[in-house]
Amino acid sequence: MAQGWKRAARFSIAIVPALLVFWHSQALAGETYQHQRPIEGAAAFTRLEVPDDVLDACRSGLADLRIVKSGGEEVPYALGALPEPRLRWPLRNVERVPNVETTAVVDRGERPVDIDGITLVVEGTDFLKPIIVEASTDLAHWKELTHASVFATAGASMTRISFATSDRRYLRLRLDDKSSDPVTVSAVVGQAAASSRSAPREIAITPSSASDAAPGAQTLAAEMPASHLAVVGLRLESAVPAFARDVHVYDRIVYRGEVSRRLVGAAHLFRGAEGAPNVVVPIAGPVGRTLEVEVSFAAGRPLAVTSLVALVAPTFIVFHAPSGDGLTLRYGSATARRPVYDLAEALGHGAPHDLAEARLGPDLGATADGGDTEPVMTGRFAATLDPAPWRVRRPITPPPATLLAFVAVDDRAEHIPSLRIVDEGGRQLPYLLERESRLLLMPISFAEAPGPANGANALRIGGIDPTRAIDALELDAKDAFFEREVTVEEAAPRRRERSDRGGVLRRRLGGAHWVRRPDESSPLRVPIAQPDEDEIFVVFQNGAERPLTIERISLERVERRLDFLLAPAQSLTLLSDNPAVSSPQYDLALVADRMADLPAAAAQVGAAEVSAAPRETAGSRWLWAAVLVAALGVTGTLVRTLRPAERK
Repeated sequence: MAQGWKRAARFSIAIVPALLVFWHSQALAGETYQHQRPIEGAAAFTRLEVPDDVLDACRSGLADLRIVKSGGEEVPYALGALPEPRLRWPLRNVERVPNVETTAVVDRGERPVDIDGITLVVEGTDFLKPIIVEASTDLAHWKELTHASVFATAGASMTRISFATSDRRYLRLRLDDKSSDPVTVSAVVGQAAASSRSAPREIAITPSSASDAAPGAQTLAAEMPASHLAVVGLRLESAVPAFARDVHVYDRIVYRGEVSRRLVGAAHLFRGAEGAPNVVVPIAGPVGRTLEVEVSFAAGRPLAVTSLVALVAPTFIVFHAPSGDGLTLRYGSATARRPVYDLAEALGHGAPHDLAEARLGPDLGATADGGDTEPVMTGRFAATLDPAPWRVRRPITPPPATLLAFVAVDDRAEHIPSLRIVDEGGRQLPYLLERESRLLLMPISFAEAPGPANGANALRIGGIDPTRAIDALELDAKDAFFEREVTVEEAAPRRRERSDRGGVLRRRLGGAHWVRRPDESSPLRVPIAQPDEDEIFVVFQNGAERPLTIERISLERVERRLDFLLAPAQSLTLLSDNPAVSSPQYDLALVADRMADLPAAAAQVGAAEVSAAPRETAGSRWLWAAVLVAALGVTGTLVRTLRPAERK
């Protein structure tokens, strides 16, 4: 039996060069590559480490990376360092709860090796799927390893998941099916623990605060020095001597024409007075250049994060170099399609024992058949429109020295289709809408206000923009324990209604029963209807108790981002509130995968200018005239019909 396995292994290794004869050569004519560099030192099976500047110039998933011979024929390559242990397991006990989740179990055998990640073999090329990975030794008690998400589109894919090193025999996958159709996972490929690989290099990053954050968390933006780096972990540095926080790390991808936040790593980080700290979040393959790091609050307070350190593994490609033929690495194309090679599968059945180490020569510039593709990533205008039918207009101040900008807009189904960005001449600036909503809490100032009688007091909140959606108020008090009825109201002078006391009648927007016990400290969330006025009132029914000491009131708003490439224009305006139009279709979606790689900066949106009513068109005037004439005609006919009956 042993001799048979040896002969099979020798046959597999020997047949690999023969399989290379059947690789699929794809024509490169007509494609524009901004960079080409000679490959030096390649001989037979060769490994080449891809430098950061090459990764940064490539599209998502290295879709435009090519190795070519002197005659222009492609040479297939496989991503990965090779050789490494091949760990592949089928799925067992696959169960589906419709519209909830799909679960499956992986048995790694009686002597499982340490792993720090897995890759899912998923059928299909169009999915974005959140997943929870758990581990167990007995199939009864499960420990969560990580939250993550896997995805695949026509432009990129990532099905690898990283987590802290585990030696447990069983893995359980829990795929979230609540918001998308189920996917079929045929197998799981293990990733041997980092102890068997070279140590990753460290890149220090200075985080910046993001303007929008999840409730109860601070959001930090971490910009990598290049796109598509193989980040395997993110270390959090803080001067706080002891802490324990939940940390989630996201990147941005383009899925079905929208920009989506994708969870690439999650962990509970801590540092105690003694013992080894756990301050690294395992990460699996971020696609973009910018990461968003959410760090949970503790007792309502953020953690003082001094810096972030990205742990980056080298990116290798392995290929077979034909003898006597010079090779060139080409990259940086806006239109090249993703290559499909069989080399990775072939080497999985028999990897070479020895690999030559290649290196890259100087950049020779763009290919001869191409010009400059950089204008693809510069802003351009779409069709011109007349802004008059849009009721709300807001000026946009673009951020300085950036290519990609975003504005936050209300996430209302009736509001989204009418959004437009135009210049002073009415030319539209195309945009991409981010898929996920973001919950924004905005602290707002308040002051004492005259309250109703019977032991009640009121707080006045001014500066409300009634054209921006408000979903709730969040209130926090200094008092240790209490019980109050809370009502949110607004004055209604536009309704010209008066109460029995002769004052202005107030419209109730929402309310809640607030109870805080001595061992509790959570704030109160009060859902409210959309205000019509620029000030609202929070009324507390105190009874015989003294008024509460309110220390914070925040507005809660659900927003989405519009990402757009800046174009030369003197001024930009955000238009909204036009129910007669539908969502626009822009060609910008064709370069969406390139946009996801760019760091986005926030544009400032000014105060709203609200029109009294959409401008009436000539067509609508004629329509109402026709309706009036028809009504008069019907009335005349009825009168003539009824008169004879009255005479009788």
